[in-house]
Amino acid sequence: MGKTRLVEALRAETPDTRWLWGGGEAYARSRPHLPWRSVLRSVVGIPADADPSAAASALRAWGEGVAPDLERWLPLLAPIVDADLPEPAGFAALEPDSRRDRLHHTVLAVLRAGLGPQD
Repeated sequence: MGKTRLVEALRAETPDTRWLWGGGEAYARSRPHLPWRSVLRSVVGIPADADPSAAASALRAWGEGVAPDLERWLPLLAPIVDADLPEPAGFAALEPDSRRDRLHHTVLAVLRAGLGPQD
């Protein structure tokens, strides 16, 4: 049984579970966060065909409505979700390790806020 078929079987047996799909492509190895693009866009409500400007608007709106405590950090997600959202001035001063840690924290917080408990 192949991986795709195994996942399809699991999905069929768990109809009340929300599934998120992310994938990478061989030519995109230089973009390490690419598999997260579709996942995060789905969680925050950015349509798959949204251009960078529309993606930025959707990301801002999601932050305002769902997770206002994360709004300050959402620009870190802009390159991942392909949103035209400039970074605030202070972001440039973050050390690479601090920036990476903050990005990981933000991704996790967005997933928690966006997926939260389901009824």
